[in-house]
Parts: sequence; structure tokens; C-alpha cells
Amino acid sequence: SNESLKGTVTVLDFFAVNCGYCKKQIPRVEKIRQEYESKGVRFIAVSETMSGKTFSDDEIKAKLTGLNFKGELVIDSGNKIGPKFGASGFPTMIILGKDGKVAAANIGNLGDLEVRMKAQLDALLEGKPVPTKYAGTTARKSRSRPAQDLVGKPAPQFVTMKTLAGKEISNSDFANHPATVLNFVAPNCGFCKRSLPNVEKVRKEYESKGVRFVNVAQTFRKKYTTDEVVEVFKKTGSQLEIAHDAANVIGKKFKATSFPTMVVISRTGKVVAVNIGAKKNLEALLKGQLDKLLAEKGS
Repeated sequence: SNESLKGTVTVLDFFAVNCGYCKKQIPRVEKIRQEYESKGVRFIAVSETMSGKTFSDDEIKAKLTGLNFKGELVIDSGNKIGPKFGASGFPTMIILGKDGKVAAANIGNLGDLEVRMKAQLDALLEGKPVPTKYAGTTARKSRSRPAQDLVGKPAPQFVTMKTLAGKEISNSDFANHPATVLNFVAPNCGFCKRSLPNVEKVRKEYESKGVRFVNVAQTFRKKYTTDEVVEVFKKTGSQLEIAHDAANVIGKKFKATSFPTMVVISRTGKVVAVNIGAKKNLEALLKGQLDKLLAEKGS
């Protein structure tokens, strides 16, 4: 609980056992745990579910044993705690100060993890502010996803694809709508399932204004039949048109390297926005983007 963590510097490391980056990061954190636990730092590994793949408690423990992990373990069934700390990808490490406040966050299997963590923990143990720069390392550049590079450019040229209802989607078809929303999603993507109900709310309001919404189903680690794709999306309440891009041919052209990746295209065929991930403000964000396009009738 929050109260039980006060008075102690605590490392919460949110991970998933089927996450490749986590498997590389955990042994590195374990070495730091062995050094700093005796100094009063508490290390808690929090197991999350990724890509809908579930593991039994025993399977999780066995996989961690194989990584030489010997610290405290919490299994967050249903990802109830991870999202509260903003853990949308793994590993996500949150470091709490003795006051219970978040003092630092380390995302991913960082190349300078040891330098960074030790500097953060040393500062917190001494009651000093966590440093923003670390000796022997350089500041990380903010990461942008490849699809975001498309904003302001013409949509990539692609071979016409059809929705499951037989309707065509093509570069030339963009001219028939004030805006087209291509939502690249995968049926086994948890973040996609979380975002689809919000996209559906926007569809209900804007489809009557001429905006076209299409879920472009991608393959992510596991292949699904078209019927399975339809069933998964139906359970989320999504009623968007569906196109099954099983080989990710179209997705690759739009640089959709993670899901969900939503591309908003104007009547002139220009990419005006790219929304990546299950953003909490997705509904308001998308409405703002569409309102702007609807107001710019010549766009």
C-alpha cells in the first residue's frame, strides 16, 4: 500500500515475463538490488500482463528463477496497479522517495541503467534531489515513433485494400471524405482493446459528418482468422469498418511499428495527425483533430 512504502526508498519494476527487454533488464536490476538492499532500499518486481498472454504464478516464478531473480515479487493480475503508475510499456521502473512520492522513472532496458539507478538511489538515501544528468552518460533524446514522421506529408501510396464489407480503401478514396481515420490495431493488443471503445464514441458522432473510420487489423505475434478478428473487435463494442491486413503490408507503409497507431488523413490525402497508444485523452484529441478538418472545407 502507499502507507507501507513511506519511510523507505522503493524501486517498483513493472515487467512482463514475455517481454524481451525485461528479460535483459531484470538480471541487471538484480545486481543493483544485491548492493542496495542492505542500505535500506526496497526492490519490488511487479508482474504485468502483456499482449493478452497470461501466465500462472508458478510459471512467472520459474521464469524469474531462470533470470537469477531473488527479490520481492508481486503479481498484478489484470494490470490493476501498473496503469496507475503509467506503465504502458515494459519494463517501466518507478522509484519512490521516503516521502512516498515518485522521484524517478526509468523506461526500458536503458544502456546506462546502472549509472542512472545508482545515482538516483544514492541521492534519495542522502536526502538529496535526484540528479537530472549522470556522469558517464548522455541525456536521452525524446523518442518519436516512425509513423509520426508522416505528419504533414502525403499519405503513403498503397495498393487498394477492401473492407470486410467489400468497400475499397485507396489513396484516391480519401477525396470522398473530409477526413479518414485509419486505426492500425491488432486483436491481441491490450492497449488496442482499451482504446477501441473511445474511438467508437467518436465514430458515432462524426461518421454522420462524413468522416470515415476503419480498423485496419494487423498481425502481432499471433495470426488470427478474419472471423476471429471480427469477434475480438465486436466484444470491445467497436463498429468501425474492418480491413484485415494480415501480412501488415499496408501497416508497414504507414510505419505502424506499435499498436494502436491511428493515422488521420485529410481530403487532400495529407496525413494531419498520428495518435499512438491508448491515450487517456484520445477521445478529446481526435475530436479536436477532426473538428479542425471539418472547419477547413478545402483541406
